[in-house]
Amino acid sequence: MKKLFKDILAIDGVTGILLFSHQGRVIFQELVLPCKENPEQRDWRSLTTVIKNVSEADFIYENSRIYIKNSAAGHIMVLMELFTPVAMVRLSCDMVVPALKKKAGGSKGFMNFFKWK
Repeated sequence: MKKLFKDILAIDGVTGILLFSHQGRVIFQELVLPCKENPEQRDWRSLTTVIKNVSEADFIYENSRIYIKNSAAGHIMVLMELFTPVAMVRLSCDMVVPALKKKAGGSKGFMNFFKWK
């Protein structure tokens, strides 16, 4: 999973990535800076309930920025510094979403009707 997010983590100013299931469970986390509290110990259900119908959101909080993108596997949360190029983060997340859909067992479309032996 870390391989999927390496391009996002390489963007200057990105300080971490969290991937939540739609039920609020942490599936993946990679934090560049140490965190006071382990993200897996938090209850993220209230956040995922609020953003369940939101495709993407961008928040500014104190001296940092949070970008959230919805995907088939869950919600991608990118933590970054205030002046991080958000367009690069958004583009990189858009590129990761199809790979997450495959990992989540998303539909294969028309080819799903055929069985391979």
